[in-house]
Amino acid sequence: MAKYSETRPENLQKIGDALNSIGWFVPPYVSVGLLDMVAGEITQAHGEFTEDRVEQILSLIYSPDRLASMVVGRYPHIPVVDLYQETIAEAGH
Repeated sequence: MAKYSETRPENLQKIGDALNSIGWFVPPYVSVGLLDMVAGEITQAHGEFTEDRVEQILSLIYSPDRLASMVVGRYPHIPVVDLYQETIAEAGH
């Protein structure tokens, strides 16, 4: 598996390139280690990285606990998100 986990700019670029190759952008607040694992898996798949695998990985990245943490701990402190507080609150019901 390709390993890019050092945070040197060229390694981060390789991670970004791998994610972009399947239509992803580099998600914020996700560890380089996890992104490195995903990038390696994408690279090894040689164009055969399935939508099912994308969904599996997204469910790990955006688990209920992580989403709750983002809504409760991070989003209230980001000014632009304040515009969507009511919508976010409704999603939790």
